Amino acid sequence: MLRNLFVFILLCFVKTVFAQEKPDIFTADFSPEGENVFSSGEKHSGRLYLDGGESYSVATIFKPLNCKTYKISAGVRFEKGLQTRCYGLIFEASGVENSNVFLVSASGYFMTGCFSGGRFAEISPWQETEYFRKGFDNRLEIVRDNNLTYFYINEHLVFSTSRIQNFGFLHGYIAKEGAEVSSDFFRIETEKEKYVFDSPKKLLTSVNSKYPEIAPLESDDGKVLYFSRIDDPENYGRDEDCDIWYAQKERGGFYEPLHFPYKVNSPLVNAVIKTADYNRTLYVEGLYDENGHQTSSNGISVTKKISDQYWTRPEPVEIADFYNKNRHGTYSFSPDLQALVMSVERDGGFGGLDLYISFLLPDGSYSEPKNLGKPLNTELDDCTPFFSPDGKMLYFSSYGHKGFGSSDIFVSRRLSDDFLQWSEPDNLGSMVNSKNWEAYFSVSSDFKTAYFVSNDNADFDENIYSILLPKALEPWKDVFVYLTVVDKVSKEPLNATVSLRMESETEKIQQKKGVYVINTGGLECSVDISCKNYKSVSAAFEKGMSLDSNLTVELIPVRYSLKTISFYFRSAFLPFDKYPELDKLAEFLHENPGFTVLLCGHTERGDTEFSRKLALSRAQNVKQYLVDKGVKPSRIRCKGFSGTQPLTYGVSESERALNRRVEVYLTAP
Repeated sequence: MLRNLFVFILLCFVKTVFAQEKPDIFTADFSPEGENVFSSGEKHSGRLYLDGGESYSVATIFKPLNCKTYKISAGVRFEKGLQTRCYGLIFEASGVENSNVFLVSASGYFMTGCFSGGRFAEISPWQETEYFRKGFDNRLEIVRDNNLTYFYINEHLVFSTSRIQNFGFLHGYIAKEGAEVSSDFFRIETEKEKYVFDSPKKLLTSVNSKYPEIAPLESDDGKVLYFSRIDDPENYGRDEDCDIWYAQKERGGFYEPLHFPYKVNSPLVNAVIKTADYNRTLYVEGLYDENGHQTSSNGISVTKKISDQYWTRPEPVEIADFYNKNRHGTYSFSPDLQALVMSVERDGGFGGLDLYISFLLPDGSYSEPKNLGKPLNTELDDCTPFFSPDGKMLYFSSYGHKGFGSSDIFVSRRLSDDFLQWSEPDNLGSMVNSKNWEAYFSVSSDFKTAYFVSNDNADFDENIYSILLPKALEPWKDVFVYLTVVDKVSKEPLNATVSLRMESETEKIQQKKGVYVINTGGLECSVDISCKNYKSVSAAFEKGMSLDSNLTVELIPVRYSLKTISFYFRSAFLPFDKYPELDKLAEFLHENPGFTVLLCGHTERGDTEFSRKLALSRAQNVKQYLVDKGVKPSRIRCKGFSGTQPLTYGVSESERALNRRVEVYLTAP
């Protein structure tokens, strides 16, 4: 009983992975008109048929997905063959020789396992299950949630494991020799990718060579691409160290790369971190002695251009209490050099390489590195940081965040001016990341192109790719909306609460001289506006807004009092100067036919029969004015309170006059 309850709760929990937001769904079409997207198998009568043939037969599709959260489901039926022959689903595979499998037999047994290099290893041994329906379609389901994978037969959990490996993006059916099976549906659900990129382009051999290339960075004037090359015979260093190379940009590509001059390049790790002053100043990795010889690959130095072949001796950038326990370190400056993010390994970190931040001090040095903590850092390596050109986004690579395989590239948005608060990192998706290693994402000076490094090829050598930056990742541009909130009846400004909603973040907006100044950045967002005694509203701003604009939002009162309808002493006569105010009220009532009105008449202090009649007469005269303006009498009620509810107890004429009034209350539908 307890086991069944646990399984039910676990099933509900796993299904919430996909209930939080609409997933990206692929469903195979087995109808006669549908295209057969599988690598093999034949369609007829609304089903896909697969014959076991020799050894194992597979029918797969290529579907990149986030290998930390997905669901694969299929209906499979055994058609003919030996009852002991197995069949089922193959997933996260590059082929049969490197794959994960979920297998069943016609006799009602199941198992899970994986092929690695052609060798098979059991994850769970063959075992009988009561949930298998012999001779019928059986629904097989695989649900991945982070490090755990759950296996279901006919919606019943039969096994879970953390031992699934990612070999690739092939998924589909598998059948052992001698088994013919068919399927009536196949479906993959995975998280939708947040950023939609076009296909990346591998830079031509003028940049990429037979040696690994890493750390691409376009110069601040947009004319040069710097990168580091490993193992090139022309390098000054030993194997696995790298030198700086650079290529001048030309229309549609790059000129042949040139080797950066000696002294800046040295027999250790060399890379360009940042360029400034129209490519006349370079910040580079490493520290150098007084003779210009590099003494360490860790740290940062700055050099200035003398001529194309000569640069000044690199001078160290001082960082308080700087050390790195890892041989590898990567760095990125904010555009204004006020902040420096570095990936280093230090005491008290989360594990391996972590992201730290230092700040520029008045003497030109940088403060002691501070760990940026969660959500950026993980227990595994987090590295290759890069500030976006506006300083409001940080790109980095990570082994620890949810991804497609090895190291993936992520982006996080800065949430505070002190650079210490960052959003939950977003994976850049399958156009950038693969099951292999990706890192070193950087954005070009025109804010339109990005570069990154991937070893997603047969040689597993790192190469540089370019890709167009989607709108959602274009650097922030200040676009202001000047918002004024007013009462819809009186048009008077209101002291409202205004909150900006952009993606998952919410920020309260402060008033400046009665106007709410909202920086939308030209992105799609909305504001929530609320005020006591008024209906709350939301206003949306469309993506692509490029010019500053003024906006007035009118709030409808839920219960509203007009205290300006005052009267003469011992008189119910409606003063002429009150007509414009009542005309606004009448116009509002015509535009909002669902509202009703309560008119409450008051007099000076005291409660006599005369004062009660006078108070009611004042309210009735206001009602008659509104009726004369076309408002239906049934929408207006009148009450007289004499002098029992004074606004003031003063005795001067001006104070007593405040009590001679009619208050108007609007009630929303």
